[in-house]
Amino acid sequence: MTAAAPIDELYGRRILVTGANGFIGGALIQRLTATDCTLIRASRSPLPSLTASAANVLELIGEPSDPTFWQRALVGEDVDMIFHLAGQTSAYVAENNPELDHMANVEPLRHLLDIASDLDRGIDVLYAGTVTQAGLTETLPVGEDVQDDPVTEYDRNKLMAEQMLEHAARRGTVRGVTLRLPNVFGPGTTVGRSDRGVLNKIIATALKGDEISIYGDGHELRDYLFIDDVVEAFVLTSLAMDRASGHHFVLGTGNGHSLREVFELVARQVGNAIGKVIRLGEVPWPEGTLPIERRNFVADPSAIREAAGWQARVGLTDGVNRTIAAFREQGN
Repeated sequence: MTAAAPIDELYGRRILVTGANGFIGGALIQRLTATDCTLIRASRSPLPSLTASAANVLELIGEPSDPTFWQRALVGEDVDMIFHLAGQTSAYVAENNPELDHMANVEPLRHLLDIASDLDRGIDVLYAGTVTQAGLTETLPVGEDVQDDPVTEYDRNKLMAEQMLEHAARRGTVRGVTLRLPNVFGPGTTVGRSDRGVLNKIIATALKGDEISIYGDGHELRDYLFIDDVVEAFVLTSLAMDRASGHHFVLGTGNGHSLREVFELVARQVGNAIGKVIRLGEVPWPEGTLPIERRNFVADPSAIREAAGWQARVGLTDGVNRTIAAFREQGN
């Protein structure tokens, strides 16, 4: 089981979570309800009520690309800590509509920082980046010292937003940090885009007894991170902003697994759970597949371990088994 960090230091903070109805946002909110803070869930539409919470839970409905959203959050709600998780997450959508992606992934931080610069008080900003901002890295593992060379519109915009935040942190406008996320999986809110949450999707497919298909020979490496470990990374970093501010950190377990290894694991573990053989097929990579899909990635998480005391605690097999159990309990 993942050891949960004590979060008493967040007592009394006024905390905003954007993307509150998303996979990571929903899990983070559940974690933050354990402390006596004011927790503001931000989304574009109303959210279900929480059944139990030590926090005073409020809602902020609006569009983060609209500057009035941040005026309401920073001035109206007097927010002093922001977990900015909202955004457009598909590299394919970004390639087809660069303006939409820029509006969703760059403009919210621009407006946030513009308004924060006029306020005479401290604000902490924790931003969700992506490990693909580094591009097609040639050496493994990948740490913060790797030269960024983004190859998609999505990653260029994510990097632009990250650099804006680091610049603002150096100027003292806010305390800001970016956590670059690898492939995240685990129980929780369904991930909508077809090119996101792939491991969750193949587990759900296998639980129906259907064949799961891998693209090509499946030799590409990935570093899979369980949702509980992602949440703890954000929590621990929020408690270490004196050291972490002005930097970005690469998250991951430090262990690489080929896509074939992962698909075979899912087929085996789901098969054992439901008493049925799950077949594994091979299909060609689709025409128009972005080169970033063919990357190899393994994280070097030593920097965030030193800065925030974080390390991944849930291994791939354990995480897959816990996801299978949760999906079955939910009837997926």
